[in-house]
Amino acid sequence: MNINKNKGMYIEELMNNTAMYYDENRICYIEKRFLPIIPLSITNNIVKGKLIKKSSVDYCCVYKGKYIDIELKQTDEDEFDIRKIKNHQLNHLEKINYYKGKAYLMIYFFKRDVIYMIEYNDLSNLINNNIFKIKCFDKSIEKHMVEIKFPGIIDLVSVFELNS
Repeated sequence: MNINKNKGMYIEELMNNTAMYYDENRICYIEKRFLPIIPLSITNNIVKGKLIKKSSVDYCCVYKGKYIDIELKQTDEDEFDIRKIKNHQLNHLEKINYYKGKAYLMIYFFKRDVIYMIEYNDLSNLINNNIFKIKCFDKSIEKHMVEIKFPGIIDLVSVFELNS
């Protein structure tokens, strides 16, 4: 993985590696969601299209029969502002939670090489308590830290097991 090539895509690259590893080892199924578009033209493998509707979240998963959705965010700062999550994404996470699926916000702090995975109920509690900044290495969210295992695999299973 080339971290410096496009650091905005690094967390997606980690997630895609994780998806491939988990599927190959029959641990968990993870699928990247793509923007719902109507292609208008394709030139040199570049697609121009019209957005049909707003997307939901970045990834969907199935682990031990449980449906899971994950929205990925990445920041170069030492804190992440929850208000950067679009309303339709929060609404989607809430809906998955309502129907007894699992819904998570995954935040990657690039400078610190740290990942937090916050379950929707905890995210909702932060918002309801007017806490909009998630700070890297804050003791109050320490339990949400997720390990990156060699070679570039996110330890999602420990999170899923903890919250099952």
